[in-house]
Amino acid sequence: NQSFQYFCLSTLCDLDINEIEDEDIIDGSNDEGIDVINLNRLQDNIIVSIFNCKSSQRDSYSASDLTKLGRGLEYVFEEKQEVYKKLKNSKLVKKIADIRDEKEEVVEVNVYYCVFNGGNHPENVKRKESEIKKRYATFLKSQYPKAKFNFVLVDSEYLFKVKTKRNESLRGAIIKISYYDKDR
Repeated sequence: NQSFQYFCLSTLCDLDINEIEDEDIIDGSNDEGIDVINLNRLQDNIIVSIFNCKSSQRDSYSASDLTKLGRGLEYVFEEKQEVYKKLKNSKLVKKIADIRDEKEEVVEVNVYYCVFNGGNHPENVKRKESEIKKRYATFLKSQYPKAKFNFVLVDSEYLFKVKTKRNESLRGAIIKISYYDKDR
């Protein structure tokens, strides 16, 4: 799963694998449906990218995953400081604080729900996607005046199209990920 997270982040944010910082990967216990948060600082502007990634070939879009991601977005953008500071995932708490401390510089918020096998979009997934888009497009206009909001459903076909569009060959690409034991 972590290699898929790195692949999604590097592809969608156009980062070299070596530019990805360890604190961007917040997946783990109490991650509130958010696996990755990247803040890309470009002079006085910040692009926030938030990911939920499911790498199993069996995984496709799920309304329950979108519900969890929606709750995670509530923590990032709406919950009071005394509430989000109680989260047990210290990387997530730090990212939330960073986003809020620099909200005047945030020009774009991209939320990616990434699955290996996208397939069809069931009605409940379309409904949850629409709810999140509507809620945060409106919310960000009021709280993050310079930010535009994007919400994208991503599957492996979408990722390969992005790579191909940049004329990047995947042949021979090696991504080194430290050993990860999901049971630990």
